[in-house]
Amino acid sequence: MAAGSESSTRRVRPGGDGRDFGEVGAAIRQKVNEVEVFSRDTFMRKGSFNEIMKDRKDRIGADHDDLKDWLERIERKVDTKT
Repeated sequence: MAAGSESSTRRVRPGGDGRDFGEVGAAIRQKVNEVEVFSRDTFMRKGSFNEIMKDRKDRIGADHDDLKDWLERIERKVDTKT
C-alpha cells in the first residue's frame, strides 16, 4: 500500500455498519410488551374459565327446566283444543 493512502481495516457489511444494532433490542422489547398486553387482554386464567363454564352450565340447566315446563303447558293447551 502506498504510504499516503489511508485504508480502513474495518469491514463494513452491506446494509449498515452495525452501530444501529441497539435499535433491535428496543424493537424486541417493544414486541414482547405488545405480546404480553395482548395475552393479558385476550386470554383468561384456567380457574376463571372453569368458574364461568360452571355458571353457564347451571344457567342452561335452569333454563332447560323452565323451557320444559313451558312446552308442557303449550301441549296441554293444544290437547284441550283438539
